[in-house]
Amino acid sequence: MRTLLAGLLFFVLGATTAFVILSRTGVPMPAVATASPDSARSAWTQFAERMALLGDRVQGADFPSGEADRVRLLRHLVGVMIEGLQWHVDHGSAAHPTLMASNGRFQQWGAPNADNVYYRAHVDPHFDYRLTGDLSGIDHVAISLSTGDMHMGAFETSRNVDVPELAPDREGRFSLAISSERARGPWLAMEPDHRILSVRIYLDDWEWDRAPELFLERVGAEGESPPEFTDVELARRITRAGDWIEANILFWNAWLNQRLVFIPDNASLLAAKVDGGSDDLFYGGIAYELEPDEALMIEGPMAEGQYWSFQRAALGSFDTNYTDHLTSLNRLQVRSHGEGRFVLVVSHRDPGVANWIDTEGQARGLIAHRWIGVRERPDLETRKIRFDELGDVLPSDVVRITSSERRKQIAVRQKQSALRP
Repeated sequence: MRTLLAGLLFFVLGATTAFVILSRTGVPMPAVATASPDSARSAWTQFAERMALLGDRVQGADFPSGEADRVRLLRHLVGVMIEGLQWHVDHGSAAHPTLMASNGRFQQWGAPNADNVYYRAHVDPHFDYRLTGDLSGIDHVAISLSTGDMHMGAFETSRNVDVPELAPDREGRFSLAISSERARGPWLAMEPDHRILSVRIYLDDWEWDRAPELFLERVGAEGESPPEFTDVELARRITRAGDWIEANILFWNAWLNQRLVFIPDNASLLAAKVDGGSDDLFYGGIAYELEPDEALMIEGPMAEGQYWSFQRAALGSFDTNYTDHLTSLNRLQVRSHGEGRFVLVVSHRDPGVANWIDTEGQARGLIAHRWIGVRERPDLETRKIRFDELGDVLPSDVVRITSSERRKQIAVRQKQSALRP
């Protein structure tokens, strides 16, 4: 039935429109704990039981089933579990908010961008907030509010506030008011149903860009100590964490599987806005399926714009080891050839070219491409060939790279990741 629906939407509306529609349909909504625990101890027992069942679920038929996939998905579950507990237990107060570094190297979920550092906090429209920090050397940020997380059934996001609107001073310092009523200076308006503040920092230059210092406070609560947890409050937060983790694992696996229905293997889908995503971003995808002796070439123009990138996403989890493997490339990292064009090579083995996207040995996956501020979203050409034919097919002026130079590429990524929060 799902395939039939996908085909009908594809035929009637076109791939891009159908892709966007499924942002809101046909994916599992969050499970709710079967009973409200009466103590933190019983909440923890219930949480542990739910995680055990979820561990069995990611080893089941709905998820990739190779031996390496089984290990990877259990590792992914551990990361999401850590993220969910931190989000709801440690950072769960809107009255005394703290910015949480989110979606990092070891806790990836929901198709994160390897070029982003993410922060988030719980907020409440009954309160006013102030976000301050130092954006020295940062060209692009996206600060927004949302009604919740997509995997919890919330898709509405506010507009993005970027660096020019923040008007940093000469030292890079800024102050942003976040409130329901209009404030003087840079301001982000809160609506009655806004519950999450999100901050995305773009670090395009992995060699030199560094994550900024940021601080969030509730206006009027400066210097105020939050109350200690009660038994009931801790039980509530643990239960919410369990709901969040379970919904996260199930939703994003289904979300990705449904999108792959619309993309023929080794072909590209034109980028479009996606419900729940950043309001200034266009997202596209290339579904690859490669045998060990095959490679996929992706060719396109070196588009003028604020930002664009390509990044591999793993089935079942979206996560990749972008630190130790070349699983992403952005506009500053892609090397051009000829008349302002580029060619990327997706393969299991190192092809000896600068623009390599490493599959990490995964035969199937998604290459996500993102575009901000480009005049036109370019059509991308894809071509699957045998790996040993690359030398004959690649343009003669494509930038090639030695094994020593590849190690330097990876070393830059490792340092950048280590310096992130």
